[in-house]
Amino acid sequence: MKKYLVLASQVFSKWVTYRFSVLFGILQSFITPAIMIVAISVATPISDIKTSDLYSYYLIISLVYSIIRSDVDTIVFEYADSGEINNFLVKPLSLYKYLFVQEFSKSFITGITILVPLALFQLVIGSFQINIVSIFMSMVAMFMGFVIYFSLSYFVGLWCFWIERFWAIQNIKLVTLQFLGGVVLPYTFFPEQFRFYLSFTPFPYMASWIREVIGGRYELFQYGMAFVWIVIILLILQVFEKIAISKYSATAG
Repeated sequence: MKKYLVLASQVFSKWVTYRFSVLFGILQSFITPAIMIVAISVATPISDIKTSDLYSYYLIISLVYSIIRSDVDTIVFEYADSGEINNFLVKPLSLYKYLFVQEFSKSFITGITILVPLALFQLVIGSFQINIVSIFMSMVAMFMGFVIYFSLSYFVGLWCFWIERFWAIQNIKLVTLQFLGGVVLPYTFFPEQFRFYLSFTPFPYMASWIREVIGGRYELFQYGMAFVWIVIILLILQVFEKIAISKYSATAG
């Protein structure tokens, strides 16, 4: 446990030195929503949602996405390509846990960078009301969403041991998670039956669901589904990671 705390402290030290990288990462999360606002605003309305409501929706989604997103798949590919992954094969250090602490520390810093100034601004204008239950439920949802997003990205990253043109599967992952996660389009634009089936997949619990929780709409069923998917994905990762590492070892040998 101590070694992971040291890693987290190193990430914080790096943030102090390279603060602009955090701000750049936040701005990146606004690119897709900004494009969609412009596109939907000039298009023929296809949903009951008002264009004015999109600004609020995409603002929250962009902030949430900047916190929970992780490009750990790229990191896994770079480690495998450079041979740095060998360090995790000869030392009692879990690659998944190492990268999780590293990425979670970044997300935590991003969250503080966003939420503290936002909360102070709301206090100044007098429209911020503290609701302990809502804050707690939102934090839990945010953490669960991060675990799901990170784990799926990590799963995608492990495919680099089989796929030569890894950039292709990375693009598929990015488009899929953004579209089905509600980052590109609000679920209001999706058919009702499709939304129903989507609720039983891990995708809504990475962004769209978190936005609902922040808005004060939370159900135990959704928390239960998010927890179930975390368990399922982690179990799959345990098996798949061993297969991937053995594939890497056989190739390297």
